[in-house]
Amino acid sequence: MMKGLLMGLLAVMLMVAPVFGEKHDKEYGDVKFLTSMEGGQFLATGLMGKGVYVTERETVAESVTEVPEGWENVGDVSDFIATRDGKVKGLLFDVGGFLGIGTRAVAVSMKAVKLVDIEETDDFLVVLPGVTREAIEAAPEFELQPTPLPVRRY
Repeated sequence: MMKGLLMGLLAVMLMVAPVFGEKHDKEYGDVKFLTSMEGGQFLATGLMGKGVYVTERETVAESVTEVPEGWENVGDVSDFIATRDGKVKGLLFDVGGFLGIGTRAVAVSMKAVKLVDIEETDDFLVVLPGVTREAIEAAPEFELQPTPLPVRRY
């Protein structure tokens, strides 16, 4: 009898244990509160200031141990372009200049950007495959135009 009770209790514990180990996002009506990030996600602050690399190679590896030979740092990520529905459309980065003086903003579509993992770290590189420094230097400057968010009147 006792053995059966213990086996039953053990079986229930084994079924329920995975539930206690998981993190659960919370939902309240239409609002979903996140409790953690999933694999492959990162905060926008983790992207700001990252170097942008160009390489003439059309394809690049998914991960590297260090910056490969032939990849050239052409600037630093300064911002990103997002839509009101939360999609990231482009990446802005500062190019040229010296010590922040004389830089100009260049923007590229996210379709042109490849995020390459640095092996054995949680870090990554921002790469523009199939692009040269000359192409970046000849790229048009991005004109920052503040777009006001809609004002809701109650």
